[in-house]
Amino acid sequence: GLQHSFGEHQLFNAVSFEIRGRERVLIAGANGTGKSTVLKIIMGEIKPDSGSATFGDNVRVGYFSQENNTLDPVKTILDEIMKSNTTLTMEKARTLLGSFLFPADDIYKKVGSLSFGERVRLSFAKLMQTEHDLLILDEPTNHLDIPSREAIEHALENYQGGILVVSHDRYFLRQLGELTELILKDGTLKGSGLL
Repeated sequence: GLQHSFGEHQLFNAVSFEIRGRERVLIAGANGTGKSTVLKIIMGEIKPDSGSATFGDNVRVGYFSQENNTLDPVKTILDEIMKSNTTLTMEKARTLLGSFLFPADDIYKKVGSLSFGERVRLSFAKLMQTEHDLLILDEPTNHLDIPSREAIEHALENYQGGILVVSHDRYFLRQLGELTELILKDGTLKGSGLL
């Protein structure tokens, strides 16, 4: 029953859907229809005009925002990854960062000096080193070079949980396996079947 407007413009009305277990769902639609807003409401970043979003008991949720604003620019890459998981050893942190294309001499770089693609890879490294039952991904491959996209695709290869994703990247979506497509159009969300 989610409804949300920006001023006089109603983005959507009575949006409802459910994801269970390992389902993978794509929210598709034209730019400006409110796809990212739906995800922000689900994550509690925006309050809907009406309706609600809830998670099942004990569901561990990981979120990647296209704004990518959860990193501390004054920390090093290593500090950023270590603060997100206090049980992570130095050796495991180095291995994890290496799998996201951060060589040993780069892990002491300040986050504020990283390129956009490097920040995305670091955000994904943080996301993937914690167990989640559901990943919510908002345009995870936008503006990335090929090595960065491949690092993200590789990280998701063995992920066994559910995924809710907004993306226009058809190649990336095919890498996620069988997806149910929901299309946000004219203020409503309609299923179009498997992608």
